[in-house]
Amino acid sequence: MSQQRIDHRDILLRFDDAVAKSSISWAPANPLHLTGNGFHFQLRLCPQFLYKPQLADAEFHEADAISDIADPPSLRITSIFTSHRLALNAYPVLRPSYLLLTNSPTHQQSSPLDLSDVRAAWAALDLLDDDSEGSEFMMIYNYGRDAGCSRSHKHMQMFPRPLDFVLFPDRPLNDIVKVPYIYDLIRLSPSSSTAEIASSIFSAYLSCLQHARAVLGVGESEHVPHNVVLVRGWMLVIPRKRARVGGMSTNAAGMMGLVWVATEEELKEWKERGAWNVLREMGIAIDN
Repeated sequence: MSQQRIDHRDILLRFDDAVAKSSISWAPANPLHLTGNGFHFQLRLCPQFLYKPQLADAEFHEADAISDIADPPSLRITSIFTSHRLALNAYPVLRPSYLLLTNSPTHQQSSPLDLSDVRAAWAALDLLDDDSEGSEFMMIYNYGRDAGCSRSHKHMQMFPRPLDFVLFPDRPLNDIVKVPYIYDLIRLSPSSSTAEIASSIFSAYLSCLQHARAVLGVGESEHVPHNVVLVRGWMLVIPRKRARVGGMSTNAAGMMGLVWVATEEELKEWKERGAWNVLREMGIAIDN
């Protein structure tokens, strides 16, 4: 991809202007750090989620060329190949955050990633990451309602990796971390081109999907709820049993320990129930 990296200072100006104009609903949130069985959590109270559109209880929309995600021109950043577009997220937690949307609204969040999605995600990471400024981004994908998705138009989310939080695949090998759920971790060795690394990632992803089907006990024609987390050094695929436990819910970010809640009541429930125990119920618990 020939595009230069994003000018983050310009993006932040656009982001702040959109917040001032209420095109983006965001406010800074101080993190609460917790640990369970060596697994680190960072909880944030995000009242803007109270106004975020949610997927109805009905099934996913039929493929009807009508998107349920609003991305006005003022929030659009750039095209990623001909298949995707990058836009500022209107309901972010971290500043700034993006949506990577398929250009076809008939592509649904109830389908796995395809090669064009992976190719666009890797290109977007390359576009957003800036080693000179220490800026590293992560991509998450929430397949279906049980994995925590809130809209049906197929999209990935991209946001900066918090500087004060280390994701468990990046923890030192001598750290004792008990992950509460089954997952597949694929370490990546970036090749010389986006096409080559995307092909390698996609092949590994398909293998992870087969494992997810096996642990969830679903057939080839059935939905396989899962989360995907992608950074420059690795990919993680997490089979999901459910998105909600009691009054708590989360997506891929929460499964990594980045738990974002809308209300004080939900925050209290995460703390009282034990965040590690909640993730164990949302994923496929590892037998101990």
